[in-house]
Amino acid sequence: MRRLFAYVFTFFGMINFFMSYCGNTFAADYLSLGDYRDAVQRKSLKISSLQDEKSGSALESYQGKFLTSPQAFVEFEDLRDKSPVIAPEFTGTERNTDELRTGLQMQSSFGLKPRVFAFTQNQRFQNVSALDDPNISLQRKGYGVEGEISVWKNAFGKDIRGSIQSSRAISESKSLEAEASRIAFQTDAEVLYYETVFLSEAIKIQSDLIAQGERIVQWTTTQSNNRLLEPVHIAQAMAAHQSRKFALITLKQRLQSNLYKMSQLTGLEIGEQMSFDSIDKLHKEVSKWDKKYSHKITVKGLAKAIEAERIDVDLAAEDFKPDLSLKAQYLAFNDNGRADDSSRCKSSTDCRSLSLFVNFTVPLDVSTWKSGSQAANSRIESLRKNFEAELQNSQVEMRQLQSQVNALEDQIVSLEKLIDAQEKRLKRERERQSRGRATTFDLILSEQDLGESRITLAEIKAKYVSTISQFNLFEEAL
Repeated sequence: MRRLFAYVFTFFGMINFFMSYCGNTFAADYLSLGDYRDAVQRKSLKISSLQDEKSGSALESYQGKFLTSPQAFVEFEDLRDKSPVIAPEFTGTERNTDELRTGLQMQSSFGLKPRVFAFTQNQRFQNVSALDDPNISLQRKGYGVEGEISVWKNAFGKDIRGSIQSSRAISESKSLEAEASRIAFQTDAEVLYYETVFLSEAIKIQSDLIAQGERIVQWTTTQSNNRLLEPVHIAQAMAAHQSRKFALITLKQRLQSNLYKMSQLTGLEIGEQMSFDSIDKLHKEVSKWDKKYSHKITVKGLAKAIEAERIDVDLAAEDFKPDLSLKAQYLAFNDNGRADDSSRCKSSTDCRSLSLFVNFTVPLDVSTWKSGSQAANSRIESLRKNFEAELQNSQVEMRQLQSQVNALEDQIVSLEKLIDAQEKRLKRERERQSRGRATTFDLILSEQDLGESRITLAEIKAKYVSTISQFNLFEEAL
């Protein structure tokens, strides 16, 4: 029984090995556009970095929210007062006070700065001659409420709301900028794939043209030996043949460079044996392209950046305004250190205090205030014009892309008609040759013309697909 289980496990292990081997071989021989995109997204450090940058852009937004978050505080004050007083016999020659406050505070979005706290206050009076005990200590405990608000400069929390809005706009701007960079990088990677597909197909066609060129050279040599052609025809055929060989070398060098870049982007071993989606398949997938676009993604990011800067400039202009702020404080005591009834607080309403403060500050340099306000307005106007200029550039770029797409579509249609005509010509040349009415030279020349047109068509289709991919950088119109 053990031997049977061993055979079974060995059998399934071998099957698993061969399946994985075959699967890896298949994966290594063919790379579709979808698999390539996924590999770039998973393996590219640049994309990973941009995704982290997009996530990190939320930092500014959190900083803005933090401005209005509640905060706990602890305050301690120690006072040593030996200054002369009017009646030292009642207040002593030295007064020492220490106070501890613990509570909560926050900054509201409408400008109010509330504080709620509990406090303990210890007071010590020394050398009070009017009392039996010249050194007396008092302790007060209670709670307090404070509130402060500005009603002119940054009135009713304009600075807080502006800071929150600015940080949010900066966060969105950085997020859009990172996303636009990621899309641009991904688009460039796709364009690299399209170019590689074209190069692969062009190399195949060019190799066939070289084989046909060798036939032309052989034919012209034979005809020249038979004194039916001049030696110059051999030179022409060889020059054309060498030109195609040089073109093939150039295509292979470009392909090797692209394959190396694609390997870097995907982390895959991509060699010359790798096959890709055909250019016709890629062209069909985007030939039904009918989307409408408004402007580049970067324009929206710029709009958010300008919004943040406009808010900052507007807040900077507030610094030139007069400052009028109001503050109120309420304290309620519920205990006192002395035991006699005359000094002890019976409840929190027996011993309380209410304080009101008004602070008014006005700038005296009126000319600087006016100049600063004018400079701020000029800066805001400059930002508005910069945005409009960028929006116009985006629209021009979009129209140019659309024009290129239309031109490439016309070229594709024209080339397809040309290829159709050349295929018919090649068919007739073969028929004529079979009847002895056409030369091998005419037949091979027709094959050369057809091959070159197919290379051009593949190149134009690759350009068409690459141009369509550039619209990834634009936002779709609603």
